[in-house]
Amino acid sequence: MAILAGDALLTRAFQLLADLPQVPEGARLEIIREISAAAGTINGMIGGQVVDLESEAKPISQEVLEYIHRSKRERS
Repeated sequence: MAILAGDALLTRAFQLLADLPQVPEGARLEIIREISAAAGTINGMIGGQVVDLESEAKPISQEVLEYIHRSKRERS
């Protein structure tokens, strides 16, 4: 249920962004593109979380640790 709730919230966020009447269409598209990349599976929050979970109770390299942190950090 928690996974479905997360899926629903992320989907709803994209719906809300797509329908912002006060933001020009091009800007809306760029906002959605940036957020989807930050949340995405490769070099994004989801990908970092997957590697984090798969690495639990295992020794990991500095490279893997940096990937996890880089992927899950807040983008600016």
